[in-house]
This record gives sequence, C-alpha cells and structure tokens, in this order.
Amino acid sequence: MRPSVVQCISKVSAVVIVVFSLVDIVQAGPARPLYLSTGSQIQVLQFNSIIDSWTTGEQEFSIAVDMTVRTWSQGNQFLSLLGKEYLLDGTPTGATYANDVGCCFRDGTTDGQFNYAIRQVAAAANSIYRFNLDWTNPQVMPVNPIYGPGLLSGVTGITYDSSDDTFWLAGGNDFLFVEHITRAGNLISSFGGGTGSMASLAYDAADDTLWLYSARPGLSTLSHYAASDDMTHANFPITSEPGIGFVTGIEFQLQHLAPVPEPATVVLLAAGLAIVLSVSARKRNRRS
Repeated sequence: MRPSVVQCISKVSAVVIVVFSLVDIVQAGPARPLYLSTGSQIQVLQFNSIIDSWTTGEQEFSIAVDMTVRTWSQGNQFLSLLGKEYLLDGTPTGATYANDVGCCFRDGTTDGQFNYAIRQVAAAANSIYRFNLDWTNPQVMPVNPIYGPGLLSGVTGITYDSSDDTFWLAGGNDFLFVEHITRAGNLISSFGGGTGSMASLAYDAADDTLWLYSARPGLSTLSHYAASDDMTHANFPITSEPGIGFVTGIEFQLQHLAPVPEPATVVLLAAGLAIVLSVSARKRNRRS
C-alpha cells in the first residue's frame, strides 16, 4: 500500500530536522579563531576544536588581539606582574608590559587605537581602564551609574563593537547580564545572559554576534548571541555549549572596517575619473 501524502511529508520533515541538527553540530563553536586566556595559557578555539595553544605567565588575564596578541597581568603582587606580546601563532615577540596599576584585572579588548580592561577590586569599585596599545598610560573611562545597585560592581567582561564604535559589557553573579554602552559610557540596551559568573565577552564582526563565556567552576559555558538591541531577539542564545574550564578573557582578532569616503573625496574621485575618460576618448578620436 502506498504511503499517504501526510506520511511522505512527515518523513521529509524528519529528514530535514536531522539535516539541520547535523548542521548545528558541525557549526557549533565560533567559525573564526577565538582566543581564550586562562591566566597561564592561551587557547585558540575554532568550531569544536582547540586549534592552537601556548603557555603564558601566571596571570596574563586580559587579552587584546589585533595584528598580535597582547596580554595584561591580573596584578597580583605575589605572582608575575608582566603581560607579554605574542604573534598570532603564539610566538613571543619579546615585548613585555609591567602592571604597576595593581589588582585585579579581568577581560580585555582593543579598538586598534587603545586597549581596554575591566578592573575588579572592591564591591561597587569596578572600572573600565583604557590604555595605549603597549598597556601604558592607564585612564579610567567614564561609565554612568545606570546599572542599578551592585550590577556595575559585577562587571568582568568587555568587548569592542567595531560596527558602531561602542562596547559590550557582561557580568553578574549567578545570573549574568549583558549591556551595550556608548564610548561615553551611556547605556544603549541590556539583556539577561543566563546563569553563571566571571563573564567574559568577544564580538565577532564577521557575523555581528557576541560570544559570552561563563567560567563558573564545573559549569563553564560558551554562549552565542546576536549583537542586537532588539532584546526579544538577543535574549536567547543562538547556541550554547560547555566551556573548556576557567577562562578570564576571550577575544577575536579585531577586524578593521574600511572607512567610508567623505563626500568631498567622492566628488574628487568622480571628477578625476571623468577627466581620465575624456582624455582617453580624445585620443581614440584622433587615431580614428
């Protein structure tokens, strides 16, 4: 007896579901290399695999990834106070950066002009520090007290959003939050990031998404969110999977967006092109 149309549709639907499930498995994890710092090691995660790793100092917590990887020490005076620079394959360049600011720095990021790191000290005393690219000239960035009692003090994660020159922050204890702020420190939007603690953040310009790492002992997770100010969309992770353990900082390599030409520049280019075409046309007419 031939199967009914409904049965055929059901079988096709089941196959489609299986195929999409396999696609999800294959695509789990970041498509671009994601650099994770444990304080004594940097691991590079792509899809579901650690594709590279190397040993660092005792507390190289904050990382900034651009043409190279530059780390910043947590600042515990009883451990190493040196951050270092590495090529993207982990080869040390020999450059070191001494933390003379103090304890206790967590996640870091860079915008290509400055490095940034979260300093977690006493309750209600967390700060976002801006540094030169060589981690000199520390400056505390302004952040308006708009997060409610105790929330700002729980911030441990930061990443730079190159799509609109803003920052994303993450933090909380037991229940995580993610916040989008302007460079001036004003709140744009926020959403809940599930359960966890010791959050760190990375922005992927390739697909305009956020990766949120929660380093809670035994329950570390890496969750993938749309970098959207539409909270009904961003409040639910695209994917969520087990983490690799205790991680204090995560970052993708900074992607530099091509600058948009100024109107005057566009006019000059158009005029130049018109002149070139006109000269070429005259030469062709003379030959004919």
